[in-house]
Amino acid sequence: MSEKIITSSMTAEIIANVDDENHHAQTLRDHMKGATEFTCVVAFARNSGLAMISDLLKDRVKKGMTITIVVGLDFYQTDPDVILNLLKLRALAPKPKAVKVYMGAEDARHTMHPKIYIFRGKQGTTAIVGSANMTQGGFADNWEMSALISGQDINWEKTLVKWIQNRFDDGDIVEANRTLVERYRIKRNIFLANIKIAERRARKAFKSPPGDLGTLRDILAEMKADESDNGFEFQVALRKNNQRSIPAIFKRIEEMNAPTPESFLPIYEKLLQAWHSGGLHRGKTAVASQPMMFRDSLRSLRRSRSVDPDVNYNLLLEPMLNVPRAGVNVITEILHSHDATRYPVMNANSVSGLRLAKISNYPVPLTKKTVDGKIYAQFCKDAERIRSSLKLKDFTELDALFNYAYWRTD
Repeated sequence: MSEKIITSSMTAEIIANVDDENHHAQTLRDHMKGATEFTCVVAFARNSGLAMISDLLKDRVKKGMTITIVVGLDFYQTDPDVILNLLKLRALAPKPKAVKVYMGAEDARHTMHPKIYIFRGKQGTTAIVGSANMTQGGFADNWEMSALISGQDINWEKTLVKWIQNRFDDGDIVEANRTLVERYRIKRNIFLANIKIAERRARKAFKSPPGDLGTLRDILAEMKADESDNGFEFQVALRKNNQRSIPAIFKRIEEMNAPTPESFLPIYEKLLQAWHSGGLHRGKTAVASQPMMFRDSLRSLRRSRSVDPDVNYNLLLEPMLNVPRAGVNVITEILHSHDATRYPVMNANSVSGLRLAKISNYPVPLTKKTVDGKIYAQFCKDAERIRSSLKLKDFTELDALFNYAYWRTD
């Protein structure tokens, strides 16, 4: 599969894995034979892929070809041994520092995702840029596609080497050595073992009936064992401490006679600091544009004699229809702050938590048009069944669990 584009100084074509003799590995071998410099950056590398070019790679290194290779470690897809095998090429090079091997840093801030191979020789420069990693799948078995571009007097390899140096200076890649590779191997083995456990749990959860709490029960046990700031004990204490400040904030808002956006916003910001739904601060200015509507909704809830979630949700929904960015999340945060034993927070985190129990009958996205009092009341019933079964004290504890599960799975 190819379609060439030819100019006076450059040719370009598309290459793809088609059959046993027409694939990325063969294209790499063809261009490596005459190369004096080889530079590549790949997201993943495995011995299965290296094996398809290693004999020629060794031969070219012995004959003086210089190589610079960067291998990403994200998602633990790279084989540790492939990096060690690349390091062994140093012993074959006639000149010191002719072989440079870099790997993703343990604390890299960004994902390493390029797949680019550049060859430079007497015939010019060739770049292969596309989707193929240094794996058997990338080189032959998968449906992969890349652009093959060749030309004279082109300094692509200098640009790539400079890019590599910048990533090194940024701390996202490091020069590979056995110590770092073995440290990565340990982390990868732990990761793969946990993936197998997670896969077994996922298969079991998928076969379970709606309402099964096996997955949430496991996550709750994990959260309770977590002694960090993300753990159950810390998060519940933090949330309940913040809740104690909310009645005074509500009272300040309710007592405002003629609130303006400027006078309302600082008080609303204190409310957002006490709530635990992410992203609400992005809409704070829009909410503050209608302070009287927000104030009146709190007054209506305080006067309400009902405890029915359907009634009180609709009571807040009516004025909030005129308050931009005060959606389901804000409405249910107000209800939850009013009574954490009756009203759960309804947002992406909690709906995702219900899905872990195979309860997925709630609209996405959650908006003031898609969620009414009847839907919220059903959400309260489902949340209550989960809370009760997990022996959690109130919806504050359940919300902490849903938040932990959401960010853990995300």
